[in-house]
Amino acid sequence: MNNSTEIGAFLECTNDAIPSFYEYISGMTPFLMGLTATGGVLFLATLTIYYRNLKKLVRRTPKTFLARTLLLCGIYQIVSAAAFVSILVPRAILLCDTVAHLTFAFCTYQLICLFIDYAGGETNFIKQANTDAFSLRTPPCCCCCCCLHPGRPSKSTFLLIRTLVLQFPIVQGVLFISLNVLFVENDRLYSKVFLYYLPFIITSILLVIWGLNIIVRMMAPNYPQLRLRPKYFALQFVLMMTKIQPGIGNVIVANIDFPCWYPLTPALYKNIIVQIVILTQMVILSVWSQKLYRAPSKNTMKLNELS
Repeated sequence: MNNSTEIGAFLECTNDAIPSFYEYISGMTPFLMGLTATGGVLFLATLTIYYRNLKKLVRRTPKTFLARTLLLCGIYQIVSAAAFVSILVPRAILLCDTVAHLTFAFCTYQLICLFIDYAGGETNFIKQANTDAFSLRTPPCCCCCCCLHPGRPSKSTFLLIRTLVLQFPIVQGVLFISLNVLFVENDRLYSKVFLYYLPFIITSILLVIWGLNIIVRMMAPNYPQLRLRPKYFALQFVLMMTKIQPGIGNVIVANIDFPCWYPLTPALYKNIIVQIVILTQMVILSVWSQKLYRAPSKNTMKLNELS
């Protein structure tokens, strides 16, 4: 490499610069090859766990719950695929994050629908529930509703919960699709506009967490054998891991003086390491979800009907 090329590469390199796929492959080092191979192994592990348990889920799960159960167990494979693609194609990170985020958003509504199916429908649960089962005093909005007392669930209760949860995929879909369009059109404009999107994204997330907390606290005591609360946490961890960890990575990159030589930029290394951590966590969550969704089984449903 001559001096002029070296100077050009130095000037081109910044902490937040992201190389293209060709530049990434061309500049790959043995260390990067090892990280990429690790990501591939973790992705294949997540797929293997799901497909090895697929027959068990189909055989054990009642048909009423089967479709939603398979979808909620399969979210970890979709998130893993998005994470692995973002390692291979660094500039696709926003698109991959959008796929993972919207998959989670879609699954939140499927989760509450599954819980209602477990209860045999809204009307059946209302008949069984305690008079103080419904409460708006749940995180993250418990302080705002401290004056409201618990009450009996009703059709309007479920309508409120469905609205709080259903707004999430709709609002997040509009916001993230428009952000992707801005990023493709002008990445500098995207960086400036993103801060204005952030309050709407956070508000929508807080509302869906509130709605999920309401329904879990309302229904979980009635069905302890179905492990509703752990199933909720297994899904919520996806949001925490895909949103909080990249933010922590950005803080670390901003405060540490990494060597920068394009295309091996700090942003590239940060992205790869964060995605490998996410892939590792998806393997763990995938194993956990397979155990959680063993109930209800066809056998337990038959025993409940007999009793």
